Amino acid sequence: RFLLRSVPKVYLALVPAATLDDCRREMEEHMPRIFMFSGHTLLGALAFEKANGAIDSSNIDQKNAQFVAMLRQATAARKSAAAAHRPDEEPPGLECVFLNSCESEKLGRAIIEGLPQDIAVICWSSITEDTAAREFAQGFYDVIGDDLKATKGAPLRLPLAAAFKAACERFREGRASSAPR
Repeated sequence: RFLLRSVPKVYLALVPAATLDDCRREMEEHMPRIFMFSGHTLLGALAFEKANGAIDSSNIDQKNAQFVAMLRQATAARKSAAAAHRPDEEPPGLECVFLNSCESEKLGRAIIEGLPQDIAVICWSSITEDTAAREFAQGFYDVIGDDLKATKGAPLRLPLAAAFKAACERFREGRASSAPR
């Protein structure tokens, strides 16, 4: 819900209770600048659902590798599609992967190793209270939303550093017991 309050709806695509295939489709269709997973982890992997609604707990390392590959493919596809239309311009592409889930640092590091260096990754190194994760995300998206509204359109680069700083400040104000990385 915090996204709906902060970011204009034209810039959002929400997929509740997503499978990895749902995420892949959304990445291909919307080509987001920020990909956020907000949910739980299971043994260091994002807890995606199966088609039947159950948590997919099979082959954790494979799921992490598939997730990184999905992000890599979407990033490459966006750049090649944009180059065909405007070869003289670098398109705004994926700028940030936000893993708003407990103990997601291992996957965050795999994303850093598997994607271009200009993509920011935000993740949690510890178990995180739901309220702390929500407060952090609210602080982050308040800045992103304000920037989108002020520029009356998508800016060339999103203010990720300012958004992260605001998120950390909001997190500290809530006196939460774990910290993002």
